[in-house]
Amino acid sequence: MSVRAGKALPEGDAARWIRETFRRRMDDDMDVKGAFDGISRELTVLQRGNPEPGTAAAAVAELREIDGVLNFLF
Repeated sequence: MSVRAGKALPEGDAARWIRETFRRRMDDDMDVKGAFDGISRELTVLQRGNPEPGTAAAAVAELREIDGVLNFLF
């Protein structure tokens, strides 16, 4: 499980937070910097929670999908 605002998140929620952060910022007039800043914050939260392997894998899969838009991360 990962942690958000002091509460444990079920596996997969970290990936959902990453996806929603990216979509919300990109929908805001293609705010690429805001999108990456938001993703960075979400990854910091995920890392602090010492994620289970499945949670980390879901987050990486989401990052790979996001990277399909800008082709920048991988």
